[in-house]
Amino acid sequence: MRTKAANGGNQNVTLRAIFLDLENFWELGYFKTFGSWEFDISEFSGLVGRNGTGKTSFLRHMAMHAIEGIPKNCQILHVEQEVVGDDTTALQCVLNSDIERIQLLEEEARLLSLQRDSEFDGEKEQRDGKLNGAANKDALSQRLQEIYKRLEYIDAYSAESRAASILAGLSFTPEMQRKPTKAFSGGWRMRIALARALFIEPDILLLDEPTNHLDLHAVLWLESYLVKWPKTFIVVSHAREFLNTVVTDILHLHAQKLIAYRGDYDTFERTRAEQLRNQQKAIETSEKARSHMQVVIFLFR
Repeated sequence: MRTKAANGGNQNVTLRAIFLDLENFWELGYFKTFGSWEFDISEFSGLVGRNGTGKTSFLRHMAMHAIEGIPKNCQILHVEQEVVGDDTTALQCVLNSDIERIQLLEEEARLLSLQRDSEFDGEKEQRDGKLNGAANKDALSQRLQEIYKRLEYIDAYSAESRAASILAGLSFTPEMQRKPTKAFSGGWRMRIALARALFIEPDILLLDEPTNHLDLHAVLWLESYLVKWPKTFIVVSHAREFLNTVVTDILHLHAQKLIAYRGDYDTFERTRAEQLRNQQKAIETSEKARSHMQVVIFLFR
């Protein structure tokens, strides 16, 4: 699994499960109680709850690694804001999101230039200089081989076609992909932000109402793309059919608790309704028992 380390480097980690201690989050002002949640890396979760319960704040604090239990080298990306409008084309904006690829390509170009200069100057050096030059050439060659292996591992050479395919799925024509981002409205720049996140493939992708700025074609494409997502995502959405299609479980933020339910949104609603009925029956049974006890006490007083 590919992740970006805090220092700009890259690490390969295997993320199998995360156990989140939500005590700190509850103490931030939204909640007073605390709870916990464990999820597997393959899970696709829908985060639901009434407006104002803290869904967006929960995503933001996850993205900031402000909730206890998230590994520091776990890459989390929260798609929340549109990209800045400038002269960068939509396609290049998506490509630029892969910082590691950009850095590797820049280092490759620099080392190839040094290698050419070393070969040209080597003939003019004295014997000790030639030995040092040979050592430098070996070091350059070794580092270049490492770069090529890493570029192959991250599939860097197909990056442009992958980025273009994602943008096309979000309804960008080839002509639109070549336009500068400043030529697009806020809704279209939000699509570019979504494309960047899908292109990077973070360990945990956080989506907040991703279908709001999408047309029907883009929504259907996004559904088909997310059901094949290789990692974890958490999505906030009021679109029932979208949730039913893409999620494998529901996280319900209610009454100062985060409760996990297996299944899609319809399954969650049925399970939740059954729980509420059982709770009501338990309350009614308890009230009947208390009333009966009061009658018994009155008769034998």
